[in-house]
Amino acid sequence: MLRKAVYLYLSNFILLDIIIGFLINYFSVDGALHPGLLIRGVLLILLILKLLSDLKKGLIRGGNTLFYLLVFLIISICINTLLRLSPIFLIHEFVNASKPIFILLLSYYVYI
Repeated sequence: MLRKAVYLYLSNFILLDIIIGFLINYFSVDGALHPGLLIRGVLLILLILKLLSDLKKGLIRGGNTLFYLLVFLIISICINTLLRLSPIFLIHEFVNASKPIFILLLSYYVYI
């Protein structure tokens, strides 16, 4: 099921995400929550749950590296937020950090 969701995202929603992202940047809309972001967020959560499930079963090689990278990014975001004392900064940092994590997990599960 997850593989179908990944292929559906790659074939359809990535184009929608690119177009809406371009329009949001062109019109300088800050903090906009668009469908591409929501779909990417849900798919990221599914990919993280799949990674944790596969790690628990011992099905993947190199998955520990992905898991440690994920933990490191979350800890570094929390430390940066504590230093700046801004909860809004925390939300922006999670959104910005989720993009490379999403691409990393997406490419990992597409190519295995």
